[in-house]
Amino acid sequence: LLIRSESMNKVIEITKKVFSKFDVAAAVILFATCLLVVVNVITRTDLFKAPVFGAYEIVSFLTLIAISFAIAHCSIADGHVRLTFIIDKLSAKVRNIINIILLIVATVNYILITWNLGKYMLERAAFGEVASVLRIPIQYIVVFVVFGFFLLLIAQIIKIIELIRSWKEN
Repeated sequence: LLIRSESMNKVIEITKKVFSKFDVAAAVILFATCLLVVVNVITRTDLFKAPVFGAYEIVSFLTLIAISFAIAHCSIADGHVRLTFIIDKLSAKVRNIINIILLIVATVNYILITWNLGKYMLERAAFGEVASVLRIPIQYIVVFVVFGFFLLLIAQIIKIIELIRSWKEN
């Protein structure tokens, strides 16, 4: 009943829009990262001889944050590569069942990853670990990764719901 409700459709659509906004944020972050790399290369030349302080760490952290923001939208939009040439030969019902099972296994895996990343974040906070150059506390960066995996979990649940809907319709 919950799977077929109109309010559930609205929640799924709103969630997909939120994911697309995070995808845009990831694109902006990647663009800023590219600009930083270009600026760093230019300022390293003989003309300026003053590279951007901490550019390597900034690029690493921003790339990590961008990937964390984009991964849920990539999942929900099926933006990844899948090899399905064997599964494609099966009937639609069997294909859906296999896809549901695979999504459930992946979701359990993402739950474990998110849980362990959360524990890692708390450990970094307890140890007071900071980045070597910029002295940014590591747990602040890990928060974005945990948040990205949490969004990925939501995306996986939406995909499972949609597959169950299509399986019941067939």
